[in-house]
Amino acid sequence: MKQSPESPRVNLVDIAQALGMSKATVSMSLRNDPRCSTATRERVRKQADAMGYRPDPHLSALSAYRARLRAPTARATLGMLVNSADLKLIGKSDLVSRSLTKCAEALGYGLDTFELPTSPKEAVVLTRVLSARGITGLIVRGGFTRLRDVPLDWPRFQAVAVGGHVNRTGFPSVTTNYFQGARMMMEKLAELGYRRPLVAIKHGGNNALEGLGAIRASRELFDQFEELDFTAITPDGKLEALIRRLKPDVVAFPMAAPWALPRMHAAGWRVPDQIGFCTQVTQSNKEKISGTAPPITSIAEAALSLLHRQILHDERLPMNHAPSVQIPPDWCEGTTLRAK
Repeated sequence: MKQSPESPRVNLVDIAQALGMSKATVSMSLRNDPRCSTATRERVRKQADAMGYRPDPHLSALSAYRARLRAPTARATLGMLVNSADLKLIGKSDLVSRSLTKCAEALGYGLDTFELPTSPKEAVVLTRVLSARGITGLIVRGGFTRLRDVPLDWPRFQAVAVGGHVNRTGFPSVTTNYFQGARMMMEKLAELGYRRPLVAIKHGGNNALEGLGAIRASRELFDQFEELDFTAITPDGKLEALIRRLKPDVVAFPMAAPWALPRMHAAGWRVPDQIGFCTQVTQSNKEKISGTAPPITSIAEAALSLLHRQILHDERLPMNHAPSVQIPPDWCEGTTLRAK
């Protein structure tokens, strides 16, 4: 029966008593929360309509305001999705995971790790597990470039992608600014007095972006170099032959190429006495090799900040205009470059 103007306002408790449900279940169903089944939500909506329930706009506005201000409790949990290779590093040498966990805890969240699903069947199982644990916020790591590469039911979740090269994922992403990293590398070489750099760009793949950045940077710094050579190369390419033919005073890899330095040593070049070397370094080799390094702590802070904002505002995926944050890399002095 519809509510008359003289009748007391129907509230959530009235609906819950009529259905034999908890007030929390009624509240979540009326907010279309995916943690309640479709049948339960439909049943609650029908009962609310039958009883003439109308939400109080003032109370709704106040509740929404309080929800935006309220920090999550320590029991709130986020999920981190990683590929099988990264999953083996969790708890060992994976600084990215440790930084993400620390930033999550600072905001009052726990962070549980799950393997990225690679098939629709695995995605269904993972969705059930996440729903059962009340996890809707996800940090997604991996080499994918599109949202559909990870077959989850995305409208159920909030998510931020960490790492990668271009934000074509359909949800917010945080990554290193590879263009700026390449420019930083070339500026450092000019500052140290190198005049004949060989810029080695990985042949094919997303790493070509770093190479494009290096080209842009080098064009602007062109007058500071006597000669400037570019080459596309793979780990099994003829790096030694190129160095002998072009005679550069430094070899620069804007993308990660830890394999190149041992080969230069094996070929007899003394680095940095005879020739300099720089690349994108990792946590394990940044003390030895000069180059750019992903700003892991800053990336983790930005990723958790974006995800926290999505959760507070209940922003679901996919997004038409997903924000992309690109953070400048750090420079590691290492020992493979020196002032000329």
